[in-house]
Amino acid sequence: MTDTKTLDSLTLLQFKDYEAKERWCNLVKSLYLYDFDTEITMNFARRWAKIMQYLVTHDNRIFEDIVVTSAQEANIDNLVKKSHAEKAIELLVEIWLYGDILQDYADNGGRNSIINLF
Repeated sequence: MTDTKTLDSLTLLQFKDYEAKERWCNLVKSLYLYDFDTEITMNFARRWAKIMQYLVTHDNRIFEDIVVTSAQEANIDNLVKKSHAEKAIELLVEIWLYGDILQDYADNGGRNSIINLF
């Protein structure tokens, strides 16, 4: 796989629908109003989603096999804490094309396997 920074710059984030994309864009535009923790969460969520998208579509891997390792890869700045991971899950469930799959994974015991990485 390509390194995380390159993948982040070359991959488009896939949204559930137009409203989800608008919500994301509005959050990005207003980042300066938020604190550093929000920026960490947004950057982590974006990179994490893009890595998972890549692995699902290019490596034909199933979601359950990639969610934890991709979360580790997305933490390139080593700044992500449990609270950032939890917020990233909530955000991606709401706006991301694969959010429903992430929700199912999180609801069936996977949430702790993600959050406990940090």
